[in-house]
Amino acid sequence: MVADRVVTAGRRELDHERVMYPHRQLLRGRNESDRTLGRPTLVAEVNTRLRPRTTSGRPHCSRRSLDDVRGVRGLRRTRGAGTLLLMANRAWTRLILAVAAIGIVSLGVVIVVGAPASTRTCARSPDYGTQCETLSGRGLTVTGIKAQFTTAPDFFTQLVSTFEATTYRCDPRGRSKTECPPEQRTYGTLHRKNVRNTADTICSDAAAHAGGNRCSGSLLFSVPRTFSGARWLCVEIAVRLNGRWVDNAAGLPQGDRACRHVH
Repeated sequence: MVADRVVTAGRRELDHERVMYPHRQLLRGRNESDRTLGRPTLVAEVNTRLRPRTTSGRPHCSRRSLDDVRGVRGLRRTRGAGTLLLMANRAWTRLILAVAAIGIVSLGVVIVVGAPASTRTCARSPDYGTQCETLSGRGLTVTGIKAQFTTAPDFFTQLVSTFEATTYRCDPRGRSKTECPPEQRTYGTLHRKNVRNTADTICSDAAAHAGGNRCSGSLLFSVPRTFSGARWLCVEIAVRLNGRWVDNAAGLPQGDRACRHVH
């Protein structure tokens, strides 16, 4: 009796399942057929394809997959860090080049601005020769001066001469020394007469860089010199006659002087 009741209850459960869940019967039939043919069952195939879940509901990842993910992330981080480092190096390189360029330009400006300017002025006379003056300096500061005189060679074979450097508060050009008296006179070293002299030019200077090559004489004019105000600085030849110095071109009211304004 008990066994019959169990069988009857089992049949009723199967009938209920056929009516309410017909797909389960199809699934069982498929699984039985697969077992008979030696193929994996549908349930096993589905379980294989489905990704297992952990108790927390998140997808389960194997140790290998985690290592792969970490490796990819690490590679991305390494590439990102390398890119940032390359960008930083480029930025520093550009900054260094810019600073170097600015330094070179600034140094060039300082050299150009700081270098003393050199100017040359000449006074020419067909009777008394050509007197030239090269002045170096900036503003009221004179750093170098060079005097050069050119005339016929016999002038130097007969006379002892020297250069006279004079400073003026007034403009001496075209005016005699009575009208515009010198503030200071400085006589340089002697250029003695030489009967064998064939040169037509002599020069004296007060600085090695005043006009380039050194001269054979010195102006004995102390440089560098900074004046307290604007001045005119002139040079001219003076010759020794009867124990005293006589300016060249004494027959001319304005003489034969080369002058430059210092201001």
